[in-house]
Amino acid sequence: MNILAIKKPKSLAQEFKFIPQIKEKIWENTSQLKLNPLFPKDNIEKAWQRAIKKPKHTLIYFCRYQGKPSVYKALILDQPVSCWGFERNIKISQALEKIVSFFPTKILKFDLNSDLKYLIHQYFSGQDYLVQDYNSQDLEIIIAGLLGWQSSPKIPPEIKKATIIGPDAQLYPQNYKLDLAWIKFYLSQIGELLENPQKIVEFIEKFGPEIDLYRNKLCHGDLTPVNILLDRKSKKVHFIDYEYTRVDHFAWDIANFYFIAWERPEIQIEFLKKYLKKVKNQSNFWQLLQYQIIFDMTMMAYYALMEAQNELKKLKNKEQKKKALKHWQSCFWMSEIRLNEVLKDPKKLLEIPKTRQYKKSKFDDSLIAKNLNFKEI
Repeated sequence: MNILAIKKPKSLAQEFKFIPQIKEKIWENTSQLKLNPLFPKDNIEKAWQRAIKKPKHTLIYFCRYQGKPSVYKALILDQPVSCWGFERNIKISQALEKIVSFFPTKILKFDLNSDLKYLIHQYFSGQDYLVQDYNSQDLEIIIAGLLGWQSSPKIPPEIKKATIIGPDAQLYPQNYKLDLAWIKFYLSQIGELLENPQKIVEFIEKFGPEIDLYRNKLCHGDLTPVNILLDRKSKKVHFIDYEYTRVDHFAWDIANFYFIAWERPEIQIEFLKKYLKKVKNQSNFWQLLQYQIIFDMTMMAYYALMEAQNELKKLKNKEQKKKALKHWQSCFWMSEIRLNEVLKDPKKLLEIPKTRQYKKSKFDDSLIAKNLNFKEI
């Protein structure tokens, strides 16, 4: 298998077009609203340099507006999928701020018509941390915030009717059929590297209809560290980025955070144990978590190979290639281990996997040497 031949799904396959004049427009808009940097180390110049080095569709700019913290999010890439997500972000932000008590924010300004599409909204003080920097108290704060979302008595119609992008770039309702479409796409690319690809499909087909019965809670949908703003002093959390916010089952965000924290299994386990103390129906929870982790880990295995492909194509230095390869091998191996464990018993997620199992993976140096033609590695 040549991982350099792995395809991107249609929903992610458009070419990114960087718009050079956006920096000046950001200065203009922030000046009009009298925005000043909230954190000295996170000023707009540094944020801009980070965006150029690793382009993303949004630029997060922490600032102060009339003495109150705010977030500036600007669409810096002209890409159809990003435009859809950005517009949905604004609609959901507007809906949430009107009806949900745990969403202490106010939209200051937005524009969907200019070359620069941006959203500026106010929130309480906080900053994002790497998973490696999370401590026990941070996990408690994040869980408290999630429980606030999950217990929301009102759910905006915009979220109830939410659609999500499929691998063919079309929009679909969030249900097991869409999950299955994504799973089949991932496995079409990486299936031969996994031990039990057919079991994954069979699991989704068997339990998917039952899982759909529990899609009735407000979920953030993209619970990664860059979307979690913590104020350790006041013990508050604020989640940003709502293009994937929707009604889904209550283990969705838990699974999402779990797989994102793959480099820190002790954080994964502590987070899960803390959350479990708040859950009354644990049998139902394990069923939902098992389903979502199987989906997430299959996705992570695919993206590990996608990122390895991207980096190995771009990097010139031999040592950099080795480092990148080892990182994404570890990511793939961890996904594979968790997949095999959770298919048998979801409570294995409370245990740190034994690293010796890595040696069983087909994604190893011999595969790379055989298929990637990077002899210098």
